[in-house]
Order: sequence, then structure tokens, then C-alpha cells
Amino acid sequence: MNKRRFSLLAALAIVAALLASVLLRPTASASTNAQAESTLSQITAAPQNTPTASATPIPTNTPDPTETPIPTSTPTSTETPIPTSTAPATPTPTILPDSVPTRHFWSYSVPFVCGAQQSSPGTEAAAPGSYSTAIMLRNPFYRGELWVYIQPVQTAINGIPPAALPFEGPLILGNGAAAATDCASLWIMLHPGGPVPQPIPLAIGNVAIVSARTIDVS
Repeated sequence: MNKRRFSLLAALAIVAALLASVLLRPTASASTNAQAESTLSQITAAPQNTPTASATPIPTNTPDPTETPIPTSTPTSTETPIPTSTAPATPTPTILPDSVPTRHFWSYSVPFVCGAQQSSPGTEAAAPGSYSTAIMLRNPFYRGELWVYIQPVQTAINGIPPAALPFEGPLILGNGAAAATDCASLWIMLHPGGPVPQPIPLAIGNVAIVSARTIDVS
């Protein structure tokens, strides 16, 4: 009896298992299809991320309302007055005895005795006789021409000094050149415009010689 019951239960269990397998197969298939459709719908419904071209705004420098703007000063063009200066009066230089003005000059003094002294009682300055003087001037340098000025000064005659005479010249001496001043030249300087007498009366005095540079005087 128990064995029959056990066999019956086993048969029922097998039948139940078959039924369950038959019933569950379409459900699983349907469930799989449903899952597939659900997945497909999700894939289809999923939004696509399509990049959209958006304009990037250019940043503008908006001044901060709290900042105080620094004032800029625009230079104004102004005319600069040109100062006018009055040139000081230029003194007129004195031309000294030379071809080029200079601040210094050389002065020489040479005595001379010219003419004939007749014999006569008294206190004559020179003994009776004929006298002659020659003054030699020479430019010993080689620095160009040299201008020389000459002024004869005669001694007083009978206590009366003669009038002052201006300088004669210029006597131009070249490089290494020389010149002589004799009694005839001195007489012409002392008595301008007149002939030279023969014999020349006695004349005693000094010859002043002025030069811009040193010269040889003998």
C-alpha cells in the first residue's frame, strides 16, 4: 500500500514538473522578448548628444564702477619765445705794426748823428767834422713778412724841441731780409717834401723803431 502511494506521488511530481516546464517556457520567451523590446525602446529613446555650435562671447573689459579713472593730461603746443640778445659792442682793435694784429710790440731806440759840423767857438754837441749814421734792421725769423715802423726824433735846437713826427712806414721785411736807414732817409723824414742839402747840416737825435716781433737792430 505504501509502495503504491509512493509511486503515485512520484508520477504526480513528474507530471507537475512537465506541466511547469510547459507553462514556464512561453512566459520566459515572452519575458525575453519583452526585455529585448524594453531595451530597444530604451536605446531608441535615448537622446543623442549632438554638439551644437554655440558662439563664444568675447569678453569685454567693463570698467569697475568703483575704480577712479586716472586723468590723462594732453600737452598743449605753446610757442617758445626766442630770446633776443643784443650783441655787445665789439671794440675796434688797434692795428699794430705787423701784417697781423697783435697785443704786444717791440720798441727800439737808436741814436744817430748826421751832417757836417763847422768849426766855431762855443759848446757844440759834436766836434767839427762830418758825421754819418746807418741803422741796420733785419728780420731773423722765417715766419712771414714783418712790418717795421720808424720815427726819427731830433734833439732840441737852441733849446727848442722840434715838433713830434709820425711813424714812417711800414718798412716790410721778408723772411731773413734786411734794410738800412741812412742819414739821407732820416733827413727826408725830418724834413718831408724838401730836397736833401749837400752837405747835410748837423742833426742829432734818436730813431724809434717799432715791430710786432723782435728784430736785429745794429
